[in-house]
Parts: sequence; C-alpha cells; structure tokens
Amino acid sequence: MEYATRCYIELDLIGMVFQSLYALVLIGITILCCAIVGLPLRLVPKIANWWKGRQVIPLCGIGVAALLLWLSILPGFSVKAWVEEYGEHFQAQIPNFKLFASGWVLLAFCMIHLYPKEVLETIRRK
Repeated sequence: MEYATRCYIELDLIGMVFQSLYALVLIGITILCCAIVGLPLRLVPKIANWWKGRQVIPLCGIGVAALLLWLSILPGFSVKAWVEEYGEHFQAQIPNFKLFASGWVLLAFCMIHLYPKEVLETIRRK
C-alpha cells in the first residue's frame, strides 16, 4: 500500500505535483462515496429528522475517527515496510492501513453529515 505522503530522498517537482494531485483525487473520491452512502440521511424525511435530532452521533463518530487516526501512527500499531526510493532500499514505518482507512472514512462521513443546530435553526427560519 502506498500512501499519498511518501518519503523523498531527493525533491523533484513532478513527484511533488503528483503527490498533491493524488491527495486531491483521494479526497474527492472519499467525499463522493460518503455523500452517496449518506443519501438516505438527506432524502428520506423520517430518517433525516431522526438523524438531525441526534447530532451526538456524528460528533462521537468524529471523536472515534480521530482516535483511530491517532492509533494508526502510534509505534505499537504502525507497520514496518521496506521502501525503495531511487534504487535504495530502507525500512520505513508506515501507519496501520486498516485503522487509517476506517478512521478516514468515518471522519469524512461524520463531517459531511453533521448538521449544527445553529445552522438548522437559521434554515428553518427562512
């Protein structure tokens, strides 16, 4: 597994541009997938009202996601892998993919479907 951020022995412009574009594409795909999965929360009125009435769920989800992302980089959970850069092999410590991916998706889903009460009240007044 290769993450958006990589170790570079030498800085090169093409690699830095590609890394930024790769990160933007991953963010876009994540937002699109989370929005599609969460369509019932927006389109079905009964489910939407239930979700909006329980805003503690996405807030707890954001907390759990932050915990998963933090755990993925801790030395006890991270994974050592052999990396090759410009013909040189070295051992690098990378985040645990399962913890990282689940935290990333949970954070994106909860952030997209978080409706703060102040925003909801201003929408209802209009």
